[in-house]
Amino acid sequence: MKTILVAATHRSGSYLACDWLSNAGVLPFPEEHFNFDLKTAREELRLPESVPSNIVLEALMDRRGATHEIFTVKAMWTAFSQLFTKLTEIESEIKSFETTVLQWLHKPTVLFIRRRDKFRQAVSFEIAKQTSVWRKPREEESRKFELVYSYPRILACWDQIHQDEARWLHFFKACGLGYHEIWYEDLLAEPNKEIKLALEYIGVETEIERPPISRFVKQGNACNREWTERFKARHSISEEKEVLTSAKKSSKGESKGNIPNAPNCVHAHIRPQISKIEMKPSSSVLITVELTNMGNIPWNPELNARERSDYFLELRYSNDSGKKFLWQAELEELVRPGESTELTLRIKSNTILESFDCDLSFNHPEGVLEVPRALSVEIQVDEKWEVISRIFHQIDLSEKSGWIHIKVFGDVWIEKFPFIYLLEHGWIFIDKENSSPGILCAMDFELDYFAVHLNRPREFHIFPKDSNSTKHLEFLGVKEEMRLFKDLQTGEIFTCRLSYQSDLDDLNPT
Repeated sequence: MKTILVAATHRSGSYLACDWLSNAGVLPFPEEHFNFDLKTAREELRLPESVPSNIVLEALMDRRGATHEIFTVKAMWTAFSQLFTKLTEIESEIKSFETTVLQWLHKPTVLFIRRRDKFRQAVSFEIAKQTSVWRKPREEESRKFELVYSYPRILACWDQIHQDEARWLHFFKACGLGYHEIWYEDLLAEPNKEIKLALEYIGVETEIERPPISRFVKQGNACNREWTERFKARHSISEEKEVLTSAKKSSKGESKGNIPNAPNCVHAHIRPQISKIEMKPSSSVLITVELTNMGNIPWNPELNARERSDYFLELRYSNDSGKKFLWQAELEELVRPGESTELTLRIKSNTILESFDCDLSFNHPEGVLEVPRALSVEIQVDEKWEVISRIFHQIDLSEKSGWIHIKVFGDVWIEKFPFIYLLEHGWIFIDKENSSPGILCAMDFELDYFAVHLNRPREFHIFPKDSNSTKHLEFLGVKEEMRLFKDLQTGEIFTCRLSYQSDLDDLNPT
């Protein structure tokens, strides 16, 4: 079986390249099956986490080979290396990482997706991390997000992109693998030419008469451009500053001493005071912190060897000094005596699901200003989010207001919880008490009470109210606004209307 490996780095344009390749040629879309220990493969094959990774990968490749006679996969270096390091450890014989990869993937044909403008790529990477939006389907509406610029975080993305590219190149050389490069900028400029060259490298001959149409659209906007220029300007002068600072220190042997070691030289004021957060998917709260220079010397931030400012503000959980900071922001501007500056910090919904206190610390060359229990954050978990997150292991926000996206059911409207609306089933009423992680129990007003195991989302166990026996149905889809079911005991196929309640008839979530 032939294997095609699409190697990429984050935000290099790999979704676009894979979509155009699969549309123009005869290739199945290269999914990122290697992520999270083959998570998508386990869901597709209905295999639990207890099944060893080698068994899951073997079953996935056998299934793909039987279906497509080719195994296509897209991979980022971190997930790729973690998976095959684990597979190397599972094998009883002593093997190298490269030997394990070649044993599984044979000698794959490699397409290497790259991007020349690493500044834009790093900014795009950080924005995707903050929004959790990694690709945007063409038909979905754009959403507004509250974003916080952070030079250290973008720099970390910059570093990871360069390191991952270097690791891919080292791996190709160690395995003796050739590769065909697809540059994002060239792909946008001449899509037909680049796709044709890539397909020819794979061994697929095709004529592309018209520009390919992708299911995904470009996500960059004015914020990307603004952050890129800001990051580029800071990054371009950082080396010069580092050289000048090192020369100055070596010649004078003196420290900067911008802030004297006095307790009254810094004053921190936090506004607004955060007291409550209502937890929901991807919720976040931005905090504005005002710092006032109460001393006699201007604060003049400089860059250290890691190109980071020596003045920065952090939020940390109280009474837990070893905990990684919740958010960090740098001071990049000169603040004179008597003047103030503002920094923006973020508390995200995935930090902790219990109320907590935050300490604020302002780090500067001569010490640290500690503000204990600067914020007391009371978490209020919204009931519908608490119940839904308990049942479904993966929830994403939909582009549509008031909707969430659940992988096994698609877009779901939850504004009338415990009534929720599923596009393929209509209104159902969730049984909050009996539903459990991985099992949805609900009332369908056409089928009666049912239970669905999420690893088998098309199979409905029905408990009719007028019968002691249960029915085991397989959902086949929707045709002309009617649901099709197959009775797995009798083999009978029948139709059923979408579920509805009379008092909800006037609601039209779509």
